[in-house]
Amino acid sequence: MPKTKEELAEQAQLVRLFEASCKIEYPTPDESNFRIALAKKLGRAFDLKEVRGVKIDGPVTSAPARK
Repeated sequence: MPKTKEELAEQAQLVRLFEASCKIEYPTPDESNFRIALAKKLGRAFDLKEVRGVKIDGPVTSAPARK
């Protein structure tokens, strides 16, 4: 069944959010957890075979220190 305009718009927004979160060089634990949540949502939204059997870990409790 084809996706509705609303579903396509939601997926496009998820992609934009994920792209923006990936540009954060030194994410805080909260930002890292947000990125993981977006990745999981995108994987389910696009039914990606690469993530069907993969466990995406989270939550992040510590972040690497800045250089």
